[in-house]
Amino acid sequence: MDGISDILARANLQQIREFILYGSEPLEISKKDYFQRIAEAREVAIAAVEEKVPNAADADALTECMFAYASAVGEVYMEIGMQCGASLSSQLLSKNEFTTGQKT
Repeated sequence: MDGISDILARANLQQIREFILYGSEPLEISKKDYFQRIAEAREVAIAAVEEKVPNAADADALTECMFAYASAVGEVYMEIGMQCGASLSSQLLSKNEFTTGQKT
């Protein structure tokens, strides 16, 4: 059973996400929650825009475009994730030799 403990210790959503999206393992696993990770990325993006675009109105317009793009990407990946989840669920629930003991 030691092997199972090792598998469970390595099971991490960030690792699965990284592998599915990029085909690699993450450099490090973040201990921060979703809100912290989003807030930090948002702060960095806004600071970069404000540094490069000193005019506040122009900076606001650019940030709006950036966040609209990020939102669209997030929506698309959410839909892809839902489709992947449905596909995996279907595979897990289908009758096969592993769940029934009989070949299909």
